[in-house]
Parts: sequence; structure tokens; C-alpha cells
Amino acid sequence: MTTPRRGPGCCALCSAQPLLLPGLKQWRSRTRADAEPGRWVTAVDTMIPVRALLVAFLLVAVNPKTAVLVVSAAAAIGTATSAVVHQVAALALFTLVASLGVAAPVLLRVALGDRAGPLLTAAKAWMTANGALVVTSVLVVLGAVLLGNGLSGLRPD
Repeated sequence: MTTPRRGPGCCALCSAQPLLLPGLKQWRSRTRADAEPGRWVTAVDTMIPVRALLVAFLLVAVNPKTAVLVVSAAAAIGTATSAVVHQVAALALFTLVASLGVAAPVLLRVALGDRAGPLLTAAKAWMTANGALVVTSVLVVLGAVLLGNGLSGLRPD
């Protein structure tokens, strides 16, 4: 008789809570789409590259939501397969997708040069108006997925 592995289910359940609760709280207290952006958002436009890089690093490294997402991804990748090749491929894919938010505008600027300006300005305006809604939606959806995965991981086989 084998005992069921409940560790991944518990990990998913524990990871769901820090995403669901802030996501639901942020949804309930969201601001209007035409509200002014925070001072730090407008300050990014005038930052020198080194300071912008430092701010970006801090936004990623210190943000607890990022840590929860990375730990959840690592747990999912680690428990999905025991083949190291598949785990490395999944990790590479996760890293690629996670980097797209930063890499896409940079690649667009490199590929199009000055012609990227209007596209990036329009994208910035849209993100300023809808960023909180996007983040809230992602948090709630990922939290719900982790909650479902955690509950299904706890049920006996």
C-alpha cells in the first residue's frame, strides 16, 4: 500500500492564499480607469537607465506576489515529471514567458527604432489605465487555479 503524496497539494493551497486574497481585495478597491497614475509610475519616464534597472529589480525581487508565483511554478514543474530534461525545458519556458513583459518593449524598440515610439506610448497609456485590472485578474485566476490544484492534490487516489 502506498501513501499519497500530499506535499504538492499543500504547497498549491498555501500558494493560492497570497494570490487570491490580495487579488480579491484589490478588485474590490480598484480605482477608476481614468485615475491618475502613482508618482513612481510617472517618475519612470525621467529615470536614467541604471536607476530604472534598480527600480525594476526591486519591483520583482521584493514583491511577495512574484515569490509566490515562482515558488508555485517551481513546485508544479518539480512534481509534473521526474525527467530532468523535461523539468529544464519547462523552467526555460517559464522564464521565457515571465520575461516577455520586459523583453517585448525592448525588442520592439530595437527592431523598429524610433517607429516604436507611438506603439510604446499607446501601450503605456493602456497599461496605465488598465494595469490594476490586469494584475487583479491574473492574481485571482492563478489563485483559483492553485486552489483547485491544491484541493485535487489532497484527495485520496
